[in-house]
Amino acid sequence: MLNLTSFFSFDEMARESFRTSLGGALHLFAGWDGSEEKLASIFHDAFSPFLPEQKHREEMFSVLVRREGDPEIETWERLRATKHSVDLYLMYIARQKYLELIKNKK
Repeated sequence: MLNLTSFFSFDEMARESFRTSLGGALHLFAGWDGSEEKLASIFHDAFSPFLPEQKHREEMFSVLVRREGDPEIETWERLRATKHSVDLYLMYIARQKYLELIKNKK
């Protein structure tokens, strides 16, 4: 059933867009096949080079997979945390690709 509150919630729509962006990046750069079962392990593998403490990755991942209506976390907090996850991962990948490009030019 369609939840009209989330349908008209800008925060949730933006969060889902960020989740989609992260999913696309994980697919392209980390080999994620799109299955929810493998998301946690791919996330931890992809984020461990720049977020080495597992406890921090688990905290970040838990926010990504929480759904709307979870009373433990506000919608805007989920939005912010999801955007930060996307930003961190894409900045890390951009840096890796840049270093790879520089190395290959030498």
